[in-house]
Amino acid sequence: MKNIFLKQVALFFLLIVTGIVTSCSGSDDEEITNPGGTTLKNYKYTITVENPIDNTDYISFVIAAGGTQENTIWKVNNVTRTGEQSLGFGRNEFTTGTNTYVVESIQPLRMNAFGVQVVNFGSDIKFSIKVEVDGQTVLNENQILTGDGSDFSRDYTF
Repeated sequence: MKNIFLKQVALFFLLIVTGIVTSCSGSDDEEITNPGGTTLKNYKYTITVENPIDNTDYISFVIAAGGTQENTIWKVNNVTRTGEQSLGFGRNEFTTGTNTYVVESIQPLRMNAFGVQVVNFGSDIKFSIKVEVDGQTVLNENQILTGDGSDFSRDYTF
C-alpha cells in the first residue's frame, strides 16, 4: 500500500514540476536564447545517496529545464542524455553500484526546477545534494534520515 501511495505522490509531483516548467515558456515567436532579457544560466547538480538502500525506501530526484526548445540539454556523469529535458533518479539508480550522479547542463537555460523526495522505511538513509548555478554553490544539503517514515521533501527553482 505504501508503494502505491508513494508512486502516486511521485507522479503528482512530476506533473506539477512539468506543468510549472512548461507554463513558463513565452510566445512561440519569442527569441529563445534570451527572451525578455532574462539571464541564461548553467546548472550543475551533484547527488549522492549512500548504500545500502532498503527495498522499501522511496527516493526521487527530478530535474526539469525550462525556457529552451532543445531536447538534448543534460549530461550525466559526463555522458550526454539525448532527447531529455527532464531527468529522474529513483531508488533503482542508486542500487546498481553508482551512488553519485553529476548532472550538468550542456547549454545555458532560462530556469530550472529541482524536486527531491526521500522517505525512509528501513535503515538510515544518508544523502547529499549540491547545486551550482554559473559556478556558484546555491544549495548544499547533507541529510541523514533515521526512523521509519522520516522524510525529506523539497521543491526548488533556480
